[in-house]
Amino acid sequence: MSDLAATYPPPRHVLRDLSLSIEPTGEGRAEARTVLGPALLRDGEPVPGVLTTVIDGIGGHLAMFAVLPDWMATNELTLHRWGSPTGTISYDGTVLRRGRTNLVIEVSAADARGPFAASTMSFTVLPRRPDTPTVDLTGLPRTTRIEPGPDPAASLVDAIGYVVAPGGASVDIEPYVRNSFGALNGGVLAGLAEAAAVGPEGGVARQLSVHYLRQATVGPAVARAQPLGAVGPLVASRVEVVDAGADDRRCAVATILVERPA
Repeated sequence: MSDLAATYPPPRHVLRDLSLSIEPTGEGRAEARTVLGPALLRDGEPVPGVLTTVIDGIGGHLAMFAVLPDWMATNELTLHRWGSPTGTISYDGTVLRRGRTNLVIEVSAADARGPFAASTMSFTVLPRRPDTPTVDLTGLPRTTRIEPGPDPAASLVDAIGYVVAPGGASVDIEPYVRNSFGALNGGVLAGLAEAAAVGPEGGVARQLSVHYLRQATVGPAVARAQPLGAVGPLVASRVEVVDAGADDRRCAVATILVERPA
């Protein structure tokens, strides 16, 4: 674990541009903080991937400590958002259940005015095997602070590299967006699905539910959006994410509700 901490994330990485800080606040609880600067906003709203990447970060942090010495795999991330946040954002994460085979974590997000989003994540608990990562807790701080890199991005969505087109979006799996195992970061993948659902027409993703099937490792990751129906300004879409460089292997499916501009 010490070797991983020394090399991940690299100097230029999405987690560094988010300046993510995670602090334990009790047994099975932690708080994360980020600041919504200009690089993380577009038209006054967080760009795709901002909220989901932080939620994925705090959820993974809590999950790791909850299942040790076993390991875990993310099954699902859901997000419900009713507000437009500004300034400093705090995320409060709680382990709701640690069962023999599953783990559920809840994350709420708030700015100075109050809560604006709520999320849940579910994980499969993977019993320890010979190739399971070993984490030595001796001297390992429970607080995680990822310092900004030497060359912060002027725009997070441009740095991630989402390419949006009618009917979908794609992203190359570069070191900037890889997780510690070399695959596409789960929060960035959720942001890709969000970008595909929002599309060139614009809007705000109010509800998002992503089911992770397998990791995207080759790239580009391609998200294809299929509209399901609409009620007023709300449009529901099914989004499928595939790893185009791995014979279009299906990596995730999502259902997303987007509020279109008036």
